[in-house]
Amino acid sequence: MTLLRALAILLLFGAAAGIKEHTLTLPVLLVLTDYFWNRGGIRKNWILYALLSVGAIFGGLYVWSIIRGANTAGFSMRDLTPVQYLLTQGRVVWIYIRMFFLPFGQNIDPDIPISHGPFDQGAILGLAALAALVVAAWVYRKRWPLASFGVFMFLLLLAPTSSFIPIRDVLAEHRMYLPFLGLVLICCEALRRVKFTEMIGIGATALVVCSVLTYQRNQVWSSPLALWQDAVNKSPNKYRTRFQLARQYFDENRCVDAVQTFDKASRLGPIEDQLLIDWALALDCAGHSGEAVDKLRQAAAIYNTAHIHTQIAAVYGRQKRYAEALEELDQAEKIDPNYDVIYLYRGNVADAGGNRAEAQRQYRHALELNPQNQPARDGLARVSQ
Repeated sequence: MTLLRALAILLLFGAAAGIKEHTLTLPVLLVLTDYFWNRGGIRKNWILYALLSVGAIFGGLYVWSIIRGANTAGFSMRDLTPVQYLLTQGRVVWIYIRMFFLPFGQNIDPDIPISHGPFDQGAILGLAALAALVVAAWVYRKRWPLASFGVFMFLLLLAPTSSFIPIRDVLAEHRMYLPFLGLVLICCEALRRVKFTEMIGIGATALVVCSVLTYQRNQVWSSPLALWQDAVNKSPNKYRTRFQLARQYFDENRCVDAVQTFDKASRLGPIEDQLLIDWALALDCAGHSGEAVDKLRQAAAIYNTAHIHTQIAAVYGRQKRYAEALEELDQAEKIDPNYDVIYLYRGNVADAGGNRAEAQRQYRHALELNPQNQPARDGLARVSQ
């Protein structure tokens, strides 16, 4: 019972840490714990359950207010219905279980196809297997109490993200941080039924295998570029992985690779203004200034901002086309006169033209708007010498 109490305390603290997702599951979990381990029942602990129930109501209303208008989760998602999400989770839950027992093939941004019908991707088989697992856990709850409790704990803690409430990312490895405790109890049930020498052998084997897999996965996390290259290799048809890999190429000054990867990303998803802006910066870095300006103007047609016009001005400035750069900065000022980068770039243009007094005035104005603008501070120090 000492081990059980320690695990129960760890579980409760873990659930409290994830209270936003588990405001509704925590009271159910405590009732389940009471039932399995005779900890007093609802009558004895009614004050605790009353407080938790009140908290669950307010927490549930708060969560509902978030998902009701969110575009990445909730029932307002038109391209992912609750039924489709439930069918997909019938497969995803088994992926989580596999990753616990055989931790390989992890992916920071997995590409999981949606099950649009019961027989799509074998969704009905996954749900049927989960139902059979629940029935078996209930039937054998007295013979294998730890394993039975672990099954219910695992599914209960996974329910907020793996049931019928649609979430754009149907699988995310971090969602296993709390539910894996239930699988740990299943392992404890198995280990307590073997001899101590056998337990040592099993533990040593698991330690060696997991150490090797951990070392290999650690190589992927050695740099952002390696991480996103791994994600692209495993999810080659996903827009987000290509986009993030392209940004990492640009950050490491591999501009040609960045341009090519942005181009591939543009064929996998919607053409958004942020993609076009980053693509333009990579094009400019690779020496294709004309194409860079074209991409920035496409971005402005989607969402016209002062930032986009300052980026066009920056491209013109590097080409020493100062008159055109100033025209773009004027356009940016009309959109947002409080955007400090406008005056930083104006100061750069004035400095390049030898007008130090005007450069000082522009840099000072940039610092008035944003005292943290270090390039403006450096520019002011330079022209004030």
